[in-house]
Amino acid sequence: MKKYLLLACLLSLPSFAGAETIRIGVGQQSSGDSAMKRPQPGSSMEQVEEKFGSPEDENTVGEPPITTWRYDSFTVYFEGERVLRAVLHKKNMDK
Repeated sequence: MKKYLLLACLLSLPSFAGAETIRIGVGQQSSGDSAMKRPQPGSSMEQVEEKFGSPEDENTVGEPPITTWRYDSFTVYFEGERVLRAVLHKKNMDK
């Protein structure tokens, strides 16, 4: 009897087969952000400087050293000599 009751309860649950999938872009990365050129993770400092020129501002802190290079439209974060991430400035994400 308990098995039939459990089965009846499971069958009465709403079907999720027609559930709607909602996609939310994180930090508007799915819009114009992908078209903005910036350094890729793993690139060397030398490669970044060759491609994007000298940064407007540079800062290094901590151990291992984390260095930030600020450009007009993005900031590059390095660990040692390699790019961890390049982040667009907010003003450029609205374009």
